[in-house]
Amino acid sequence: MGLIALSAVLIGFQGTYVRPMQSGTFKAPAIVHWHGAFAMGWVLLFAVQPWLIRYNAVPVHRWLGILGVALAIGVAVTMVPAQFFASTRDAMSGGGNVARAMILGAISSAAQFLLLVLGGALYARHGTIHKRLMLLATIVVIWPAWFRWRHFLPWVPDPDVWLGVVLADSLIVVAWLHDRFTRGHIQTVLLNVGVLLILLHLAEVSIIGHPLWVRTGVRVYDTLAPWLEPLVR
Repeated sequence: MGLIALSAVLIGFQGTYVRPMQSGTFKAPAIVHWHGAFAMGWVLLFAVQPWLIRYNAVPVHRWLGILGVALAIGVAVTMVPAQFFASTRDAMSGGGNVARAMILGAISSAAQFLLLVLGGALYARHGTIHKRLMLLATIVVIWPAWFRWRHFLPWVPDPDVWLGVVLADSLIVVAWLHDRFTRGHIQTVLLNVGVLLILLHLAEVSIIGHPLWVRTGVRVYDTLAPWLEPLVR
């Protein structure tokens, strides 16, 4: 799962971040780069941690786990201003109020991710629950990478649904199947929280563009603007 997450990010952001950075054409405030660094750090850490357990490097795993909580806080804190920058840019490019309202998605994702990570940290001594919550947190944070696969798969209809939800959350189903065939049953936290996340993501994508959603999002955008604008200049 860690290698899948890392591959999704490296491939997904090739066209929108990596290559533009290499060519010097990507222009964004520092907060966007900080968000990318924190998120990439989290994915790398998620990929490394299972190997440390496999090779009995438990003290290193625990020490890096403390770093992981700090990385997760960094991801969540920078996610909203990074989206504010993207929403402002897209609104000025013709996206209008729908682009501004996308700030709601960032707030939701940041809250989901941070709650799952903190839950995983609380269950650090219960490995069965701990690693599943960390997996779910990673699935939440890498969905933008899957969504950017639309640039490589232009023939996929409704990429926000098929890539941003179906493909991204398919990893939850894979984890369920893994539990079913290796343990004989799906671990309770993985099942319940996984179902909740899938339902939440389906609900979110179904209301995007609805007038009430747009009005609420614009109101939140305008409320946060005085605090976020200095961070994206």
